[in-house]
Amino acid sequence: MVGRTCTGDQKIWAAVSDKAKNQASNCVNGHFFTWKSMRKVLREVLHVEFVGFEESRSSILWG
Repeated sequence: MVGRTCTGDQKIWAAVSDKAKNQASNCVNGHFFTWKSMRKVLREVLHVEFVGFEESRSSILWG
C-alpha cells in the first residue's frame, strides 16, 4: 500500500512538473469505496428507507 505522504508527493508533482503538464493523473492509496457499498452506511446514518431502482434502457436514454 502507498502511504499518504507518497500520494501527496504524487499530487504535488502532477501539479507543478512540466512533464505532467496538460496530462490527466490519478493516484490512490489503495483504499477505495463504491457508492453501492456506501448506500447502507448512508441509510443508517440518515435514517432513511431503502427504495429500489430498476434501471431500464428507456431510463438511460430519457425516453
